[in-house]
Amino acid sequence: LLDGDRSPTVAALFQQAIKADAGFWPAAFELAELLEAQGRVADALPLLQRVIKLNPDYAAAHFSLSRIHARQGNRALAVEHRKKHGELLDKE
Repeated sequence: LLDGDRSPTVAALFQQAIKADAGFWPAAFELAELLEAQGRVADALPLLQRVIKLNPDYAAAHFSLSRIHARQGNRALAVEHRKKHGELLDKE
């Protein structure tokens, strides 16, 4: 679904879902993942921060945040979110 020419359509669908319901964190997470895959980490970061605000125990969002912070050279935040990711996985 995220291949080739379809990713702009998928991104638009996620954006519509977020516009319709700002609390629908799964759409924000998926859009952030898509943007990160496109190299648009600066656009993905606020979406992931929103996901964490809405669902602080969503381990995958913490992992994604750790990846983005690492790519941006912010080691402290990368380690913080990677640690939180591990703690949440340990609870499962």
